[in-house]
Amino acid sequence: MSEGSCDLSLKKEGRRSKFETSSTFSPLTARLQLLGRGFSGQIAVGKMEGEEGMNEDAAVTMEERVLAMLGTTSEYAKRLDGIVFDMERVLDSKPAVLLGYDVSFERLERFAPPGLCIVEIAGKKILVNLAILDRRMPWGPDPASRQNKPPLIMDISPGLAAPRLLNAHDLPHTEGPDNAISTVGNSRLYYMTSEICDMMTEIRQLIADGERVIEKRRQWHSCWCPATIWGCLMGLPVVFWSDSESEKRTCLSDQADSLWEVEWIDGEARLPVYSFLIPHSLMTASLKAFLQRWTDSIFDRHLPHQSFYMLQTRVSPRSRPGPLTSL
Repeated sequence: MSEGSCDLSLKKEGRRSKFETSSTFSPLTARLQLLGRGFSGQIAVGKMEGEEGMNEDAAVTMEERVLAMLGTTSEYAKRLDGIVFDMERVLDSKPAVLLGYDVSFERLERFAPPGLCIVEIAGKKILVNLAILDRRMPWGPDPASRQNKPPLIMDISPGLAAPRLLNAHDLPHTEGPDNAISTVGNSRLYYMTSEICDMMTEIRQLIADGERVIEKRRQWHSCWCPATIWGCLMGLPVVFWSDSESEKRTCLSDQADSLWEVEWIDGEARLPVYSFLIPHSLMTASLKAFLQRWTDSIFDRHLPHQSFYMLQTRVSPRSRPGPLTSL
């Protein structure tokens, strides 16, 4: 999307962090230099009791990891709180996070939280938590994972008069059979959904096998769309798909129709865990029921930080970035 606006470069800046750096040398600067010499691989993320007396045996905070990963002079260090929030969520409740800044594989391997897979797809790096991904999406190899439903796939190809759902058959038909759009009878749409699911299953396996860079392959020629792949890995309930890889060429470009921005917000932190866009013409009672079912399925009462609520806001397409870049 974002459809999802989970791209870290688009996060709200929020409050200024106490870790925002200056040009003066400090105990934190020394700490980051220790991390830069390779200590981060041997120590766990934990709560830092104070900057004084820090050494390589102390627990590393997520703030320190992010600053070491980005560099203290990075413009994104000023948005530390939102980036740290996303990194924490990918460890406990979110399948993946899409990085909206340029950082090398080397720095990610040294400073990113342990246990995450690092992969680059269509020029953007993603941190993936395979354990959470397999609990949420049907791309995993075990039978329990295959029982999960795929996200709703919204076709916004430039040749269409209006956006449409490729897999509307996965919606709960709360509006009755007359208003329920069936794609089972449309073989092209039905098999396109199947091809996308097959592609995601293969991509998930490549990530598990340690593939660093995943590029378009011959067998994915008809279904490849980077925004779709990013959204599927991040566990979004709704993703956009287009037969054009151009970010600007979609059927939404010529439409005056509004978009709905749907955010799943952590009420305590006031930051979105998930954010994605839905064309107003597709925001039906059936789709709202689908979103509610998705919300119920991902809520985890064992996570103490969860105080989430769903926020839906109607916005003008011209006030938003393109749907293929707003992930």
